[in-house]
Amino acid sequence: MKIKVLKYLRISTKHQLESHSFDYQDYLIDKYLSHIYGEDYEVVNIIKDVCSGTKGYKSQPELYQLFYETGYTFDIIVVSSPDRLTRNVEFAEKLLNNFTIKTSDLLVTNKEQFLECISFAAKEADIISQRTKQALAEVKRKGIKLGGANKDIIRDYSKPRKKKTSVAYLDYLQYKNILENLYFVEYKTLQEIANHLNNAGYRTVRGAMWSPTHVNRALKYLGLKF
Repeated sequence: MKIKVLKYLRISTKHQLESHSFDYQDYLIDKYLSHIYGEDYEVVNIIKDVCSGTKGYKSQPELYQLFYETGYTFDIIVVSSPDRLTRNVEFAEKLLNNFTIKTSDLLVTNKEQFLECISFAAKEADIISQRTKQALAEVKRKGIKLGGANKDIIRDYSKPRKKKTSVAYLDYLQYKNILENLYFVEYKTLQEIANHLNNAGYRTVRGAMWSPTHVNRALKYLGLKF
């Protein structure tokens, strides 16, 4: 008898709709299912969410609705990685207590490891948010403006222009620990690092997708290069 699967895919922002994030998660899940079950599985439903996941059931109503459904048509829920399920530990624990949930991350084999990964992701999100605020506050304190000039202001070209703070430098301040870990441990190309950051929901300080060029510029502030 085939295992009935519910796929759960989540991206953090609408910007990721333009990327292959949903497709990439789907690819990882299919690869996992084929590896574990061969042809003895059937995908009966797919839920896709666009939310941060930090607020749990408040931001993930379709997932929360499963608690109130009767006669489930699925045996297991599969996600590409623990933090794609949610970034709210309390909600994650409730889900894990009520459903059989699997991840394509083969290093995560039990509930405790699942919750540990989600707890780390939640803390990481808080740290990144705080670093972004600190970096932007420092830029503001120095009187440096990011982005284009106000169209209503006539610039006096007789005066020297202030040098803008590099966006790559702000991203370096925000993501330096993550970039360093990805460089030394996991990935070997700029494209792979950019893909990881985009698929994990990380964005530059301007809310843009990461590109290999931008990754390279940020890495240079760490003294690293390919």
